[in-house]
Amino acid sequence: MQGDATTHYEAACRAACAADTETARRLFSSLSSSALELTRSQSMIGLGVSHAIEGDGRIAAQLLNESIEPSTSAIARHNLRVLDSCKRPIRVAVVSLLFNWPSTGGGTVHSAETVRFLQCAGFETRHFYVQSEMLGVGRVDGLPNDLHFPIAISDKELSADNVRKSVRSKLDGFTPDYVIITDSWNCKPLLAEAAEGYPYFVRIAALECLCPLNNVRMLPGPTAGIVSCPKHQFGSPTACKECVSTNRNLSGSLHSMERELAGFDDSDYVDRLKKCFEDADGVLVVNPLIREMVAPYSKAVHVVPSGFDASRFPWPWPRSDDRGQDEPYRIFFAGLVSEYMKGFHVLQEAGELLSRRRSDFRIIATGDPAGLYNEFTEFVGWLSQDELPAAIRSADLLVFPTVAEEALGRSAVEAMAVGRPVVASRIGGLQTTVLDGATGLLFEPGNAADLANKIERLLDDGDLRKRLGDMGRMRFEEHFTWEVIIDQFYRKLLTRPQ
Repeated sequence: MQGDATTHYEAACRAACAADTETARRLFSSLSSSALELTRSQSMIGLGVSHAIEGDGRIAAQLLNESIEPSTSAIARHNLRVLDSCKRPIRVAVVSLLFNWPSTGGGTVHSAETVRFLQCAGFETRHFYVQSEMLGVGRVDGLPNDLHFPIAISDKELSADNVRKSVRSKLDGFTPDYVIITDSWNCKPLLAEAAEGYPYFVRIAALECLCPLNNVRMLPGPTAGIVSCPKHQFGSPTACKECVSTNRNLSGSLHSMERELAGFDDSDYVDRLKKCFEDADGVLVVNPLIREMVAPYSKAVHVVPSGFDASRFPWPWPRSDDRGQDEPYRIFFAGLVSEYMKGFHVLQEAGELLSRRRSDFRIIATGDPAGLYNEFTEFVGWLSQDELPAAIRSADLLVFPTVAEEALGRSAVEAMAVGRPVVASRIGGLQTTVLDGATGLLFEPGNAADLANKIERLLDDGDLRKRLGDMGRMRFEEHFTWEVIIDQFYRKLLTRPQ
């Protein structure tokens, strides 16, 4: 009888650990007649798990604690861990290395919003960010909540080893169930090493560690301008190193320093990068093009679009189609006009072509650069995240003329959020973010004449502008709000540990 009881007992515990409550309850019930043949410790475990199944966590924890002895400690402690995880929210640590606030880019906005919206969804979250004066990161002012924790490292102590140890210390103090590594460019292997032993996800917001130089796989052209580069670190590591060596001037001092901190020039860097991806529970990318690059080097790749705070874009917005007869159409450009990859020069050329045919439009652009003034362009300076939605909704259409492989196009999503049609380059993630003919119009990258024609088509067709804008808002609600992103993706990925 002893063998039968032990067999039933072990099977019941396995079923309980697998959350097969029906089988566990049945097997534990079968032990009632022979329970005395088990050791006291085994019986206590059985009773403890039974109470856990019935939802009485207090008594279950008491019995499991009392059951611990050398012969049964492993399974008892395991069940206690499972019981503890059931009593508390799932813990998620978001780790970043290039975080500043107020935000200077979409990556930092996403880091801050990830931790906030996961917390709102019932997870227990912390955001750990590196703070370094030398790197110029971790400078924060007016963070919107208390979920952010700096990892301060002095200039004297700034090294890969100290970053690794400091991040690890923060993680061990929190004991997360999952770690999300984000917004860290070439330092993703460094942060993955700090998270070793914890289940972790690597998030790629753009192409930051695949193209080590400038994020968008662009190189100086053979004669003039910039051309797209098809290479990436996994497929052509030697070419990428040579490119960085030749074209370091294309990236700023911050990214030169973070490459040095990451050990990019070391012979084992690409191996560390591959290990970072291979060991990850999954890699989160924002479009299918990046998934294709990463898939051969990761056990699981998930296309997870960036989430957006819907409260910043209440609906419906007042439309601008009721303008006065003499009021010009407003064509909005959101981005750095001085950054070649954003393609503002293409929009200016399109504006010149349009101005030869009509004068009823204005290009409204963020920034205030010298030497770019003309009769059809108005510069409104830098706009904060709080100011941007109002500026976007005041426009009739938005143009994203990028000549680079933008991964998502956050501002394009924000345009759809306020019901404004989009004209965007048919390149990178923009061609999956903006649905041609449904939420906007796509044009050939760098083709000013094509862009001018697409803009003019929208200026002359108010019904089309409204239809594309309304469909854009619908697409935003269905695919890009944080509530949708968490329910469709994160709840499936961040499951309760067993």
